[in-house]
Amino acid sequence: MPPYLELKGIAKSYGDGAPTVAGFDLAVMSGEFITLLGPSGCGKTTVLRIIAGLLAPTTGTVLLKGEDITARPTHLRNMGFVFQNYALFPHLSIERNVAFGLEMRGISGAKAHERTGRALDLVRLSAFRGRRPKELSGGQQQRAALARALVIEPAVLLLDEPLSNLDAKLREELRDEIREIQRRLGITTIFVTHDQSEALTMSDRIVVMEGGRVEQVANPVDIYERPATPFVAGFIGRTNRLQAIVRASAAEGATLAAGDETFTVRGALRAGHAVTAMIRPHRMRLAKTASGGDANVLAARIRKVTFAGETIEYDVEAAGTTLLVESPTSPVEGLRFAEGDNVSLCWDPADTMIFPR
Repeated sequence: MPPYLELKGIAKSYGDGAPTVAGFDLAVMSGEFITLLGPSGCGKTTVLRIIAGLLAPTTGTVLLKGEDITARPTHLRNMGFVFQNYALFPHLSIERNVAFGLEMRGISGAKAHERTGRALDLVRLSAFRGRRPKELSGGQQQRAALARALVIEPAVLLLDEPLSNLDAKLREELRDEIREIQRRLGITTIFVTHDQSEALTMSDRIVVMEGGRVEQVANPVDIYERPATPFVAGFIGRTNRLQAIVRASAAEGATLAAGDETFTVRGALRAGHAVTAMIRPHRMRLAKTASGGDANVLAARIRKVTFAGETIEYDVEAAGTTLLVESPTSPVEGLRFAEGDNVSLCWDPADTMIFPR
């Protein structure tokens, strides 16, 4: 099937400065939930505003259902936009706020009342329709903003960091609600966030951005388990880095040296090449003595122990650097290791991600 929404060669520059976005390509299928993920200033909101028509690209094309809408004004694109700061009218009731987009499209009377009611029901705000925004909590205001975007039955739903102003628990609740509503309606959605947890739990595919460019586009599992670049590996989840040299290699695996230690990885590499080995902290474990089944074992010394509720975090010195190990807590074992302990640091070769230097 052809893409429902497509961006080709999108770039945006201001004056003579470096481009905010450069060479951005993306094909979105109908009903997909796509997340633009990256640090502040990477260009993700710029891309969202270009899709909405709030910004004109310096170069590139925006296609909706195969039709070029690059020069089409915002009000003719039928895009639903949810802003980070809600952007509700303080002097209007929630019902009037939600109905505003319909009024701008010339829809009023019984039809507008029916559609507004359905939108309020969808976000569970029917009982608050007569209140003004200041009388609602932050979460309720965000639901109202979502209802206002959905009531116009948009071709694409655009959400610009809609959960960033909420506390952690409420963020999780609304994250699940937004995804459930999106699935129920089957609406094509572009979601902007810098929060990796939101991206991993909500998305069909994630677009990881850095410096105005796309680093990787993939489903959440591939983004986490098979990152395309060191930036993606480091930005999505925590990661340990070992700077290493390939000492020997065969078809089934390679031996790498880091400091005075050696370890193995899966797959063939070119001997003599410098690489960066990256391992997730929760994929490593500590042992008082290594067992025979452990493929990779480094001598390590514990420098710091941090109790973090569900996990215990150990900062360990190994191979000439400091690495982080996350272990699940156990009411039976408690803190198994203490600062200053000499331990074995173990992990499976399959859990090592390798990038050239």
